[in-house]
Amino acid sequence: MQVLSSGSNVTIGGTAPTGNLVALFGTAEKLEFTFNPGDTIAVDAGNTGTALGSTPAADAFLEISNASNPNASGAQIYFEGNVQAGENIFADATVNPLTGALTTGAASHFATAAGSDLYGFVFTSQQAFESGAAPVQTLAYGTAGQMHLGDTVGSLQLAGYVGTSGGHLVA
Repeated sequence: MQVLSSGSNVTIGGTAPTGNLVALFGTAEKLEFTFNPGDTIAVDAGNTGTALGSTPAADAFLEISNASNPNASGAQIYFEGNVQAGENIFADATVNPLTGALTTGAASHFATAAGSDLYGFVFTSQQAFESGAAPVQTLAYGTAGQMHLGDTVGSLQLAGYVGTSGGHLVA
């Protein structure tokens, strides 16, 4: 959970910005996604995304990381947990969600180098993930170009963005 100070340049609700979020708010530290099972790719100009496979109709287990392999050793995990259709979730580069430890330096921001992607893996359940089963959907969302609210890659739609100089969150 993020606690905003009264001087924060992050809005909650209200009018959502329509421009390139990286240009408006700096390098991404936290991303808010809405989980909606699907396989649509709809990204604004200047961004990329891929989705392979399909998702279950309702509940799933989701992992978001910086590695193209869901079981990669040393991968930075941004989110891991059970999700339901319509649920908003946060991918946070500033805190390891598995340990609660703060991350610092370059690791506390989503990669902005050309070709960098944020990877999502959707499993039918936590048990399937823990047993090493293949994900039912694999997502790659480009973080190096432009990012816009509403960008949709498979089951994840970008709903909020917090960068180094501000942002906009749904809730």
